[in-house]
Amino acid sequence: MNNNQVYDVAVIGGGPAGMMAAATTAQSGANVVLLEKNDRLGKKLLITGKGRCNITTGETDLANIISCFDKNGKFLYAALHAFTQEETVAFFNQRGVATKVERGLRVFPVSNRAQDVLQVLIDFLKETNVKDNKELQENARKVQKIILDTPILKDIEEDIVDNYEILAEDGAFVAVRSSATAEDLPEASFAGQQATYLNVKGDQRLLASVKACWASLYTSRAIYYRTKNNFPHEKVFIAVVVQRMVDSEKAGV
Repeated sequence: MNNNQVYDVAVIGGGPAGMMAAATTAQSGANVVLLEKNDRLGKKLLITGKGRCNITTGETDLANIISCFDKNGKFLYAALHAFTQEETVAFFNQRGVATKVERGLRVFPVSNRAQDVLQVLIDFLKETNVKDNKELQENARKVQKIILDTPILKDIEEDIVDNYEILAEDGAFVAVRSSATAEDLPEASFAGQQATYLNVKGDQRLLASVKACWASLYTSRAIYYRTKNNFPHEKVFIAVVVQRMVDSEKAGV
């Protein structure tokens, strides 16, 4: 590893969770390095399930899975919603590891070889090029610079400012939010990839935030995800919504 290399994210620990975290983060366009003290990745994975690797559970009801951990299970909700048990099985099936469900709803590879599971994770890391996506980062910066350096058309700029003065006539702060056409699709989720700016005040800050939202359509993360999902860049459009900020009166859960 190049000690002078600058990374966006460092994942510490090359177990299954660390490998998945590193690869999926790199998929979003971040420049990631994975650090592991052992001489190889996934060392402990190879001894799970007596060398067969109990991949996950065959239980598909999230509430039932959470209940197995008593009160401590609540922290798993977010993770299991983001990547479900079914998606875990599909992840390995699609990469050539057939699975089977055994006693206690335990899911194992049909081959009964933990090495097959580990190899899928290692290949996933290579596929996403965890260590170096310098060219992608550089090209993304160039595209964004072109957008940021291009003046907004005068009539559009005047429309933005005129309506902002009506919306925030009493000096209120506004939120400047991105809304891209490809955010909610049945086969892919682009949500959250574009920028949002909060507590914006003043004509110039507003105009700069609007341009920054437009430019965020071409972050490295957004470019990578569209390319990975074979979604043409020229078919994605973006709008910017300006909303008045509302101060909260209470906070809590």
